[in-house]
Order: sequence, then C-alpha cells, then structure tokens
Amino acid sequence: MGKGAIITILVIVGIIAAVGLVAGAVLQLMQAVIGFVVWAVVILAIYFIIKSKVD
Repeated sequence: MGKGAIITILVIVGIIAAVGLVAGAVLQLMQAVIGFVVWAVVILAIYFIIKSKVD
C-alpha cells in the first residue's frame, strides 16, 4: 500500500461521508416541508369545516 493508495481511500471515504450527510440533511428538510404542508392542509380543512357549520 503506497501513500497514494491511502490518500485515495481517505478521499473516497470523505466523499461518501459528505454525500451521506447531504442526503440526510435533504431528507430532514423534505420531512419538515411535508410535515408543514400536512399541518397547513389539516388546519385549513378544520377552518373550512367550522366556517361551513357556522354559516
């Protein structure tokens, strides 16, 4: 194992770790957005149901 091979392995591991972190962050962001949209839809639905019953 030469120095070049060790550096190459470290670089590959670093790239894999970075991609994993980015993918994790994107997934968390998507979950947050989906959660927010679901809440917004639920709140709007409740609002319209109450509004239609009051009218």
